[in-house]
Amino acid sequence: AVPGNFLHDVLEWLAGEGFARVGSPAVREQLQRRCEQQGQGRYAAAVQTWLAALVATDLPPLGTALSGLERLLPEMEFWFPGDGLDAGQVDALCRAHLLDGVDRPPLPGRELRGMLTGFADLVFECGGRWWVLDYKSAPQPEEQPGLVEQMNRYRDAVRNANPGAAVRVAFLTVEGRVVEVGE
Repeated sequence: AVPGNFLHDVLEWLAGEGFARVGSPAVREQLQRRCEQQGQGRYAAAVQTWLAALVATDLPPLGTALSGLERLLPEMEFWFPGDGLDAGQVDALCRAHLLDGVDRPPLPGRELRGMLTGFADLVFECGGRWWVLDYKSAPQPEEQPGLVEQMNRYRDAVRNANPGAAVRVAFLTVEGRVVEVGE
């Protein structure tokens, strides 16, 4: 999980800087510092090589590379309703997936109502369509139902923000595969 989170953070940062700047001295220096801060300085050259290849490679079905994209929205925030959620189930999910098992009091048993927030890794327009890319280091994310459902929520969020727009969603794996999620 730590290497995957690190690579996710690097891609998020680089989307904000501009993927086309990956080889610039300023980006190379910052990437070196980021690797060193994570105790991974010895891998900085490999990470830079990987990033340069990833952002320069044409990504089917986009027909362009990350470095050729414009109008990027990294970590786009979205909201969706959480009506009638069971606090116990939410608590169990949080305990299983967040805070690495830190002991804390359980949520009281009740029904939750309100809005939940999420963040889509990268949203952009390409070829007259909106796209959502979700960075994944896990092998074959398309075979994990929870991740596929997450992508469908992202699609819905972008459609709600752009009524009538065509929206496609896909995983971007560390191997540079774009795995589109159908409807």
